[in-house]
Amino acid sequence: MRAQLQRKPDVTHETHEQVIMRFWQTNVGDGKRGRRSGHKVVIPALTDQPRPIVYQSDYAEERIKHEIAEAEDNIYRKGFLVPLIYEHYGERLLVYHLVEVHAVFDVDDPTELTPSELPSPDED
Repeated sequence: MRAQLQRKPDVTHETHEQVIMRFWQTNVGDGKRGRRSGHKVVIPALTDQPRPIVYQSDYAEERIKHEIAEAEDNIYRKGFLVPLIYEHYGERLLVYHLVEVHAVFDVDDPTELTPSELPSPDED
């Protein structure tokens, strides 16, 4: 997976197998896989600041597009359990590379979730 990411000087990548992600901003335009999508998300375990996402798989992109466009619930009231790679330059977090979506769940405030409240990845 890391081989798919373009290398830039002084930019490093770290993998997280399971984090909670919530949407901060959505964009209905079609982005290209491997490029910033126009969506911004917050991952409280890493930072409270919104960061852009890059889709690393067609599955992840289609799943998110479905939740934004076709699901009846508000995308901003959902939490996403995801594995991802994050890219940073020194201490500055640049972008999240979204690998796949393990689970989608309704929440009032995803920042208040504790690990015991998380759905199992196969409870989708």
